[in-house]
Amino acid sequence: MADLIVVRHPLDSAAGTDWHIQFLDLISPLSATRSVLEEFRDSAPSDETAAYVQAFIDVRTEIAAVTGIPF
Repeated sequence: MADLIVVRHPLDSAAGTDWHIQFLDLISPLSATRSVLEEFRDSAPSDETAAYVQAFIDVRTEIAAVTGIPF
């Protein structure tokens, strides 16, 4: 049987910070504008957190390409 690999969530390093509260409580990553997501990415407290936000930007870009709805 394979061993279970446990990995920290990318937002763990930002837990309890103002950035974390704003990102989770004040915006929806799936409906926020590109500029808002880029602002959060650029102000992220760690590289892992920035990569997490970049993943939302990438997904939204892919959805826009498929649906034709601008992001």
